Amino acid sequence: MKSTQEISSGPNHQRGFTLIELIIVIAIFGVLAVMSYFGANALLPGYRLNGAIRMVRGDLYNAKMLAAKRNRQYRVVFTANGYELREGDKSSGSTVWTTQLQRDFSDYANVTVKTSATNDPTFSPRGTASGVTITLQNADGAEKEITISITGRIKVN
Repeated sequence: MKSTQEISSGPNHQRGFTLIELIIVIAIFGVLAVMSYFGANALLPGYRLNGAIRMVRGDLYNAKMLAAKRNRQYRVVFTANGYELREGDKSSGSTVWTTQLQRDFSDYANVTVKTSATNDPTFSPRGTASGVTITLQNADGAEKEITISITGRIKVN
């Protein structure tokens, strides 16, 4: 004969969570969420600066390659909000410049540009360039530089 036992519901056989335990877990998750949000917001200016540097560097390389490919001068003209890629009318000594590409820093909020000289970087078909240093700065004051040497080398510092 089989005996059936009932599960007692006494203090030694509790099931589930108490209301206090649930409130404590929700409070811990809330604190972690707030810390994550503010931590991520502190990192955003650095990420935006790095993204802007990658975009500018890529377009400078593009200008250098297009100059060699099309046997024309290419210039990157910087403004306060962005820059333009312009094609010259000759392989050297261009007087007419046609805008090929316009970029702004709308995706990279609070990033500004400074150049080291009054002239903008110009690439010749032979691979040489006008030596310029371009500095990008974010809202926190962090800066990164792109140096273009007269040999056409583009370097991020």
